[in-house]
Amino acid sequence: MKVFFVLAVFGVTTWVTESTAAELEDPIAILTDDGTKIGEIPAERHYIPYDALRGDARMGVTQAGEIFVALDDKLCSSKDGGRSWQSGDLSNAGGFGVIADDVFVVFTSHPEPSTCYSSDLGKTWSQPTPVDISPYDFGGGGWTQISQIPNGPALMTLQCYMAENTIDPKTGKPRDKQQLGIFDHVYRSTDGGKTWGDRSLICRDSCESSVILLQSGKMLAGIRKQRHPQQLLPGDDIEQLKAMDGWRNGNVYIKHGFLADSDDMGYTWTNVRLAPNTPDMKHGLCPSDLVQLPDGRVVWIYTHRYGPYAGVMARVSSDDGTTWSAERYYVRELVQKGHGTYPTNTVLEDCTILTVCGKNHDNRAIAIRWKLPNTK
Repeated sequence: MKVFFVLAVFGVTTWVTESTAAELEDPIAILTDDGTKIGEIPAERHYIPYDALRGDARMGVTQAGEIFVALDDKLCSSKDGGRSWQSGDLSNAGGFGVIADDVFVVFTSHPEPSTCYSSDLGKTWSQPTPVDISPYDFGGGGWTQISQIPNGPALMTLQCYMAENTIDPKTGKPRDKQQLGIFDHVYRSTDGGKTWGDRSLICRDSCESSVILLQSGKMLAGIRKQRHPQQLLPGDDIEQLKAMDGWRNGNVYIKHGFLADSDDMGYTWTNVRLAPNTPDMKHGLCPSDLVQLPDGRVVWIYTHRYGPYAGVMARVSSDDGTTWSAERYYVRELVQKGHGTYPTNTVLEDCTILTVCGKNHDNRAIAIRWKLPNTK
């Protein structure tokens, strides 16, 4: 295997200072839709050694239970369920995941959309393999999830982008509005992450999607639905846009959390719908991630970017995402509104949810261990 980049020797770093230690003691508040606090649950919080301006996080877990989190140019790991972390160098990553047989996969969009894989826990990596995004102009730029379907293909959610003011090579004419924008696709690999193809569209105006295979066999997607460029398209219903705060002063402005279902392992997605909102805030509930507990409950963990209680929130569904709990779990406060700390999550053996938030401006990278009420 040719070496593309090498993971540095891990070194343990201690980050807690007097000025930041207070956050480590915060419980998770349980809120009603109107913001009333009705309870709280304990949370165990630990900072992760990452100090750049921004590091969006993606997580993967090995068969031995070691947790790896990619934060841009760092690959951090924990052998004790997220309590302590070691940090090593990584090439610039726009996506990360651990698939079957503990193969690590990294996606990068520079200089072209491509993936690299590692079979030795990130010590050495393959040469980059290009990912076909035609006819789109750009690939990546979002928060790329890489995961594994048990006894099935590995999956990668990848944003493909059609730029404004570009010419359609088939017609030689400017592309129409319907062709422009961002389109999240599911790519598949059946050769251990070496190559990726067999793609299928989730929906238009989508990026940073997270997909999960539920115990029922259905797949559920958490989607950042965002119109880019912000423009009215043929067939748009202005009243529907207004209902989801996507029509402002006569202009389209969509930036929301959506959910969608698939009954065919991610090839087609239906029931694309606005995720549960609060009366005070419909806009900016993105990006998000999904996990399912052994008892069947699905947890949607999302960034609430603006308004009261800006931060990382969670809601719970007992019916595969059809309906969601009225109460919200306030997992982490957002220091600087609008600059979301992207959550990535897994469920540990004792049903603890491990939520990792990447560094973003005044919010440091952190690992949060917590359990839902009535978890056995």
